[in-house]
Amino acid sequence: MSEIKGKRNSYSLEKKIKIIRDVENKVKYNVILKTYGLKTKSNISDIIKAKDKLLALATIVNKAKTKSLKRNRGSNYPEVDNALALWVKAKRQQKASINGSLLRKKANEFAERLNVTNLMQTMVLLKDMILSMNQSLANRNLLMKTSLSNGRNL
Repeated sequence: MSEIKGKRNSYSLEKKIKIIRDVENKVKYNVILKTYGLKTKSNISDIIKAKDKLLALATIVNKAKTKSLKRNRGSNYPEVDNALALWVKAKRQQKASINGSLLRKKANEFAERLNVTNLMQTMVLLKDMILSMNQSLANRNLLMKTSLSNGRNL
């Protein structure tokens, strides 16, 4: 039987920045563990590994005057996202209706214009995968109909 592991904790960005500052000020890990209620030294190590990313995120949060942020839900394609956000804002001002397929189409257009090949490759792979799944489903349904018309159950 497997061993039950402890509960996962998510620490605020503010807390992580304080931990980074304490490590930079050469505060001992054991003191940091007790001060912030961390379980193991690996918690501190993980935060230090992500130091540059966390400090950059803290700068963004401070500029946005957001109180707290636990998780970074950033984009893999920020240029496409920014272009798409501007387009959506303009369409909302025009009171135009926007749906998912239109957003996807525009995202592809912006990706092509901005030479973001990864997004286009991902979209093509997803489209191929969906088509393949639909074909498999259609084949299975056809097989079931044929079997039922012949009086056999699968």
